[in-house]
Amino acid sequence: MPTAYAHEAISYVWVLFVVIWFSAAVTTKPRDKSAGAGLRLPLAIILVAAVLLFHRPIHASWLSLQLLPNSPWLIFPGAALTIAGMALAFWARFHLGRNWGPPATMRVGHELVTSGPYAFIRHPIYVGASVALFGTFLALGNALMALLMPIVVLRFWWAARKENQLLARQFGERADQR
Repeated sequence: MPTAYAHEAISYVWVLFVVIWFSAAVTTKPRDKSAGAGLRLPLAIILVAAVLLFHRPIHASWLSLQLLPNSPWLIFPGAALTIAGMALAFWARFHLGRNWGPPATMRVGHELVTSGPYAFIRHPIYVGASVALFGTFLALGNALMALLMPIVVLRFWWAARKENQLLARQFGERADQR
């Protein structure tokens, strides 16, 4: 039964992630339209779908196929990685403050943030969310997570490349000093 609590904790961490991301979005600076359109890929839709699927077990579907053993040796480390990854993503999101925006967008009066988690990791939100996805895969071990994880991580990688280009254009060499 303790493993059920770990699964519940993972579900709530992902629900909290979506709630914080959507609610914190209303406090950001206006988008600088002269800096480009940004990325409009439906990551939020993917995350909401994932949260709903994690929270409600999928029965009689190939997506529920168990790829990893349902073992406390995987579930508890997976839950810990999910929580640690989300903690990093939350820290980075709150540290960005009003400069945060959809991937590859600039804000009016955008500032280059190089403190907090950004002093150590170039894209801590993407890293944290990727660690959380891997932890969730370890804990759930199903085909859905095996399918979702590489799609989202590749999307983060692509967005990070676009953001690096945008930051280099906006801030020059200062953007590379990490």
